[in-house]
Amino acid sequence: MQIVQITEFSVKVLPTFRPEKALNVTDPGFAAYMEKLGNAAGVKIASLADVQSALAQRMDYFAERGCRLSDHSFGSPDFTVWEEKAAEDAVKKGLAGEMPSEHEAAAYQSLMMYWLGARYAEKGFTMQMHIGAIRNLNTLRYRALGADIGCDSIGDVISAASLAALLDRLAVKDRLPKTILYTLNASDNDKIAAAAGCFQDESTAGKVQFGSAWWFNDHYDGMTAQIKSLANIGVLSRFVGMLTDSRSFLSYPRHEYFRRILCEIVGEWIDKGMAPADYDGIGKIIENICFNNVWNYIGLDK
Repeated sequence: MQIVQITEFSVKVLPTFRPEKALNVTDPGFAAYMEKLGNAAGVKIASLADVQSALAQRMDYFAERGCRLSDHSFGSPDFTVWEEKAAEDAVKKGLAGEMPSEHEAAAYQSLMMYWLGARYAEKGFTMQMHIGAIRNLNTLRYRALGADIGCDSIGDVISAASLAALLDRLAVKDRLPKTILYTLNASDNDKIAAAAGCFQDESTAGKVQFGSAWWFNDHYDGMTAQIKSLANIGVLSRFVGMLTDSRSFLSYPRHEYFRRILCEIVGEWIDKGMAPADYDGIGKIIENICFNNVWNYIGLDK
């Protein structure tokens, strides 16, 4: 077998910062992950402040290597809970291998997401949140095979109050980063599109985005529903378009699939007289959604 060495590669491959394991304080592996995180950052983690110190160091490390995005996966978090003592108790219990209460876990996630969001705003990272998954439904399979083996599903919707609590807490302190919100539960489409519109400002066009159809919604009907919901309630022309967080190269054709669905929807609007037959103007909107918007939004030219 001949090994070919590539000496030139013009495509940018940049890392994404994913601290979600540090947020999952109720996971049995939390303490082990905290030890791993502490070793990587050179921090002995014994408190909430230590967790933040370790993550700050890792964030700096990622920023130095061109990171532009963060990502977090949640079920149905309750960001209305705000209590520093409860958050501290959650960390101590998690480190001791004990199970924090729902209130303590919610307080921890609320404080941490506020802290992370403020740091992302400083660093210029875009904050992505994937919401509405429920993990490891089949306990027998989880015990035998572990996580991420096909036993995750669509979970409950996030409450409007929870989502607004996080975004508003950051916005009122002028610390809200660019944010993309994805939902696994399509019942949340209109809610998230509407909530995103409440937190726009002059710093970035389409600063808070209703993200593309995700996971179980990542099909013709799901993509169509997400695009139409955004067009009905938000501003479609500012949409940053499709993404993939998959590890398989076979998932990347979904970008072409998305483009075809987008063109079909807009083309039908033109055919019915619901949009002007301005092919230059509409064509530019399609081009922006498929490429230019996300390029400018993430800052890939920097």
